[in-house]
Amino acid sequence: MAYLDRRHFRLLTALSEHKKLGLAASALGLSQPAASHQIREAERRLGISLITKTGNSVSLTSAGEHLATIGKSTEKSLSDAEADAIWLSRDTSEALRFAIGVSERMSWLPDAVAKLAVQEPNLRIELVQLRPSELQSAVMNQEADCFLTAGVPGPGLAARHIFHDRLVGVLPPDAPEAGQSVTADWFVSRTYLSYSFRPQPGFEFEKLFRPASVVPAKILRLESLPSIITMIEAGQGTTVLPRWAVDEAAQQGRVSLAELNTEQPGIDWSLCHHPRLSERRLAGLALIAEAIEQEGREKEGRHSAA
Repeated sequence: MAYLDRRHFRLLTALSEHKKLGLAASALGLSQPAASHQIREAERRLGISLITKTGNSVSLTSAGEHLATIGKSTEKSLSDAEADAIWLSRDTSEALRFAIGVSERMSWLPDAVAKLAVQEPNLRIELVQLRPSELQSAVMNQEADCFLTAGVPGPGLAARHIFHDRLVGVLPPDAPEAGQSVTADWFVSRTYLSYSFRPQPGFEFEKLFRPASVVPAKILRLESLPSIITMIEAGQGTTVLPRWAVDEAAQQGRVSLAELNTEQPGIDWSLCHHPRLSERRLAGLALIAEAIEQEGREKEGRHSAA
């Protein structure tokens, strides 16, 4: 059975707006007889009435109004899809899909894009927002190509080491312990903000709490770095994170930092990716790693100078 075409929906939408068949036809570049023919054709195909006439005015039936409403929203989606298809057909570049999760710090991005434009002009970066718990599966399922992470890379992934960092305590801006050294016991009686209830290899539960045989009494899970920073800024919790992830917030005075009283505060940043990427994407990955590593060295240099 043949149903309605796109032109029928356009005409019903125009009738809903203009209320007169002649005006609706003119808006679509049709003659009034041609518009009348399309209406009769649509009614014949569906076996229902779509309009009622009162003098010189045309009213849509409830069924006609429903189709006009759907047609209006669908027309925009279809037009957008057509424009996207045309754009995609002209864009011959390859995409490197960078997943954003644990570290939402993107200050390295302009430098990386500039490097790609010069050295890999046929490769572009696409950012994919995911929950931290989804990063590894997204890359393994080829829904994304790579992500930046601290700690121990997951199994099945290829990893490129970027730079060495250290874990620090992240405290409210007015905390008296700011700039000092805190132990694992200090966190026990305070609200602790974490990305996950499950201890992550290479992070604070392995390096700080487990050696001291303690665990914070109250843990809130927030899978968003900006949310964690906002909560700590408001005095609603503390956490332990790699210094590079929170350095900007500390410089802005939104949080304060404390060294950890532990023998192993070090942590490594790595760029994890699917083991079977194209040569072009691997080349782009190397440029991204270079941009992130450069920023990490600059930050570490400022810390050492301070």
